[in-house]
Amino acid sequence: MTDNVAEGRAAWSRLSQLGQTKWEDWILVSLALAVGREQAMKTAETNRPYGPAYTREMRQWIDDNGFSSMIQSERYACHRLLQNLPAITAWRDSLPPKQRLKNNHPHGVFWAWRRSLNLAPPLKKLPSAKMPPKPAKGAMVYWPQDAIRRAALAMKEHRSNDWLILARAALEAAIRDTTDLDTLTTSSISHPAPSRPAEAAALVPA
Repeated sequence: MTDNVAEGRAAWSRLSQLGQTKWEDWILVSLALAVGREQAMKTAETNRPYGPAYTREMRQWIDDNGFSSMIQSERYACHRLLQNLPAITAWRDSLPPKQRLKNNHPHGVFWAWRRSLNLAPPLKKLPSAKMPPKPAKGAMVYWPQDAIRRAALAMKEHRSNDWLILARAALEAAIRDTTDLDTLTTSSISHPAPSRPAEAAALVPA
């Protein structure tokens, strides 16, 4: 178990800090989180990964083992990946090499696999974003490009047609913690509002 956690922590470091997106690394991260889940349930004296006690213990394990920068939706995606790993791996291995290389992130792989079984709706083109009207009171929020990039990439990798899932993924990626929130509100005071509504699309690699 210790080896799984160490390998998963190293894999997450490659994924989050070096910008790599390798299928093998996501599996290692998923296996490490499964160890944490089991330990958290044992410490919380429950057989289900739910409830305040489990949540508290799991959060502590995440912080202690180097996964604190990982958003909740990604952890859930890893859990869902492991639940279907043999079937997803067999499907992914059957893809042509170029297409296989494009299917690495747990979100995208899961939904692509589901669509191959006709268990998920086809992807739809998202409508163009429109700038919201300027608020009557207060200043408009200035969104730094790194926050926009995280949100855009999260939405792209989810590949979902559910607007609530996409909205949550974008918000969790853009504002990861209270430090991001403080930075966002502070920078809004000294920066003008963005003038181009399609800014996020330009930040997402094809």
